[in-house]
Amino acid sequence: MQTTLTRADVVILAAAHSPGTLSPAWLRDNELIVDEAQQFVHTPDLTLFESDTCSLIVDKERLQITAKRRDSDAINGLRDFCVKYVTLFPNLSYRAFGVNLSWSVTPGEGESLPQVSLGFGAVSDLASAFADHELSYGGIIYAKKEPYLLRLTIQPEEDMSLAYLFNYHHDTSRLGTEQVVAQMDALNSLYGHSATIVEKTSGAGGA
Repeated sequence: MQTTLTRADVVILAAAHSPGTLSPAWLRDNELIVDEAQQFVHTPDLTLFESDTCSLIVDKERLQITAKRRDSDAINGLRDFCVKYVTLFPNLSYRAFGVNLSWSVTPGEGESLPQVSLGFGAVSDLASAFADHELSYGGIIYAKKEPYLLRLTIQPEEDMSLAYLFNYHHDTSRLGTEQVVAQMDALNSLYGHSATIVEKTSGAGGA
């Protein structure tokens, strides 16, 4: 069984981002993104930046930065970007941010995917309700632990893999800049937490 990180991004919601400020030169000079732009769109209301290592899209209410690599350096890059961004714009009134991590579990030769069971009320097995169907199970789990609410979706994919989709939602509407920065600085621990959950529940080894 093999696990692979397939997506990593951070979404920051704020009252008034300033997309017109985020030019490639400004991003480079402030050490937010030092890569050369492969694609760049820059207007007062929208900035789109894409390079070899990341993509960034910002409008007045929403910023999303997505890592293109799938390794610890990429996670560090997301964390560093978010921490520096909030430090540079301390007065934006940050409403929330989410850390999104997607993992794929793929069976090796001779292996089968771990089975996800589903109970409903007093019924422990729903198969009897779908007697003439071929079934595969997934599920959605909500897990709350300060400072986040985790929404984990586990779903079977058509390529015979199992997808784990993690969303760590942080409500920052009542926090000061230093508290927001401290939560964003913990991004690496969320990456480790998600990897541990995938490995413990699937019996897989990391990639």
